[in-house]
Amino acid sequence: MPLARFSLERRVAQVLALVTLLLFAKVIFFDFVSLDDGLYITDNARVLSGVTLDGVRWAFSLSNREVFWIPLTQLSLMLDATLFGSNAAGYHLVNVVFHIANTLLLFFLLRRLTGRVWESASVAALFAVHPQHVEAVAWVVERKEVMAAFFGLLAAGFFTRFVARRQESQPPLVWYRSWEYALALLFLMCSLWSKPMWVTLPAVLLLLDVWPLQRWQRERWGYLVVEKLPLLLPVLLAAGMAIWRTNDPGLKFTWDVLPLSSRLGNMLVSLTAYLRQTVWPTDLAIFYPHPYLENMPPSMGRLLLGGGVLLLLSGVAIAGLRRRPFLFVGWFWFLGTLVPVSGIAQSGRQGMADRFVYYPHIGLFIALVWGLAALPPRLQRLRRPLAVVGVGALVALMGVTWNQLDTWLNSGTVWSHAVRVTHGNANAHSMLAGYYLENRDFPLAHANIDEAIRLRPDMVDFTLAKSTMFFNEGRIEEFLVWFHKAEKLDPHAPNVLYIKDKIVNVSASLSQAYARIGGHRNMGVGSVGRNPTR
Repeated sequence: MPLARFSLERRVAQVLALVTLLLFAKVIFFDFVSLDDGLYITDNARVLSGVTLDGVRWAFSLSNREVFWIPLTQLSLMLDATLFGSNAAGYHLVNVVFHIANTLLLFFLLRRLTGRVWESASVAALFAVHPQHVEAVAWVVERKEVMAAFFGLLAAGFFTRFVARRQESQPPLVWYRSWEYALALLFLMCSLWSKPMWVTLPAVLLLLDVWPLQRWQRERWGYLVVEKLPLLLPVLLAAGMAIWRTNDPGLKFTWDVLPLSSRLGNMLVSLTAYLRQTVWPTDLAIFYPHPYLENMPPSMGRLLLGGGVLLLLSGVAIAGLRRRPFLFVGWFWFLGTLVPVSGIAQSGRQGMADRFVYYPHIGLFIALVWGLAALPPRLQRLRRPLAVVGVGALVALMGVTWNQLDTWLNSGTVWSHAVRVTHGNANAHSMLAGYYLENRDFPLAHANIDEAIRLRPDMVDFTLAKSTMFFNEGRIEEFLVWFHKAEKLDPHAPNVLYIKDKIVNVSASLSQAYARIGGHRNMGVGSVGRNPTR
């Protein structure tokens, strides 16, 4: 590599790292948030105990049903606890460091594969500053997202190094004799043990064989597929583990509750929402209600729009396969890597999530940047104006990201923002009620839980939350009345049984008072442990 080119790359990398650090540095002043940070960190005694032999065994234990099976993420959080205790600043800083590392890995990977410095830098810059990536960085528990990307990018990097050595060696190097391939396999396993998001990496590597490696033109497709088969072993194990874990009653939705038509409908409207927010990143929130689970099915017009966008962009990508293969690779990278989080195998009540595009966005940004760079000769005079517009767009995205970061200051700001920018978000109102309850602001707590109940009167957890608010205020009669309403909604709900066992049945006076309003004095239920609801 010429010395001038190396010096340019180093300066570009330094600018990318510095800009990303300055943009995200203020997260060190942010707190943990109420959704999942407690489950994984602040209320998790094993994590807060730091790195211990018992903690390591627990993280890798297949019988660990408290959280998803993401042992490397849990170990990293334990290390944070050892270094920073319960101080959120350190945890946030580590997330930022991973995001910077991912930006640089992406830049160097694309530069090495394509030889194009500025296009690679543009993709990396979009990845670094896009507002949709705020959630993955500013939310501590999304350490799993940035860690999975870190190891996934390393896996892709070492695999492409194996490809380069194979092309240079005579006879061609085979995968089982390559240390680069072995490291790619190891880092893919590490990625999947951080979060099983990169299960699509073997397919992405096949796309890279199309462009920029262009191996599909000089090597047999059969070999290219067989070459990826060893990578499928950790992928299949991770996919099986993820499916097994979603059998948790608090996480899964059966096909009769959420049929295939509803899952596909949500996938189509989510696709158009992701594309719209990529171009015009407004109304970003920590939680987007699932339109079918929240009884807000999308209109036929929105479904047709989603289907039309999918067919149109896929058709353009396929038509340009030979002349503009980067469009094909970029679009199907984006589309394919969204499949695991598309809702076909629904886990959780969200319809979509900003963190879900942290990895898929790479493909979309590749298609956009290389598409603009490949202007036909008659439009070459537009390259400089487009470069100016591109810089302006990056600056604008940085401004939106700076403001979006402020919404993640604490649970109050993140849920207040979600309530403002989404419609019919009963879960956001419920979480905001919990924040106000924790801060002893009972009027606002009641106002928000009342709105959640108005939106979803059938949700037992919201009615139960209303009852516990009265209990915290010492208003026992109202507590019993609302607890009775919750019990009538679902007498076998785990949280109902838990409160029944821990509060109502423990006190003879409460049990008698509850019987007077029509409740069952004692269901003979043993302790169900901690709340299993995610």
